[in-house]
Amino acid sequence: LLRLRPGVYHRRAQNVALYGEFNLGNREQFLKGKSLKVNFDPDKKKMYMLASGTRKFALVPLLRAAGVSDERMKQELGDAIFESSNAMEKKEGSTVKKIHQIATGKEASSLDEALTTFKGLLDRTVLDKETTQTTLERGVDKIDGEVLLKSAKRLIDMAKGVDDGDDKGSLQFLSIHSADDLISNRIKETAFRNKRKMLFRLKNSKKTLKQAVPVREFDKAIRGFFNTSLASQGDQTNPL
Repeated sequence: LLRLRPGVYHRRAQNVALYGEFNLGNREQFLKGKSLKVNFDPDKKKMYMLASGTRKFALVPLLRAAGVSDERMKQELGDAIFESSNAMEKKEGSTVKKIHQIATGKEASSLDEALTTFKGLLDRTVLDKETTQTTLERGVDKIDGEVLLKSAKRLIDMAKGVDDGDDKGSLQFLSIHSADDLISNRIKETAFRNKRKMLFRLKNSKKTLKQAVPVREFDKAIRGFFNTSLASQGDQTNPL
């Protein structure tokens, strides 16, 4: 079975939307398993970070939180896109504080706490140095501010027609896996999603460890592998 390798891939959707898709090697560790994309709206001249396609955040404040200077952003994005995207944050620090709340389930006590959480999330991501060398011209094994910025710059170039994006079907971006590998990955993702539920049951009830483990969820993950098309196994990390 062929599977997309960890990396950052850029494409133009059928509705002409432009996306930089981050296929993480350990997606379950980022914002409770949510997928990550950079999105550019050429008409509004705005850059976003999307989590699972439903949560939308202004990218410029997050680039700043990741250590990218305003001058560096203006150099790569241009003044118009920088100003438009920067203006999306009405209160300083509100964007990164939202990220902190999603990641921890709690409000940040300070901006510094939120920044530490966000930087920690990026630092724990896993990418492939070989694929990122091709798509970002820089071999990296995790996300940092420059990775997000380079992805955003590629989307701008795609909007200008000077960049065609990436072919995710290319063999250089694919790896070979057995069914055992894919089932194992499903079990790991299920375990991560149910970790809090299990801890809550153990802490707040008289259930034994065996009773606290949601066995049905693991059965469902395994059955789902065989009952659904291999082409629909998860967002971005699909076997092809």
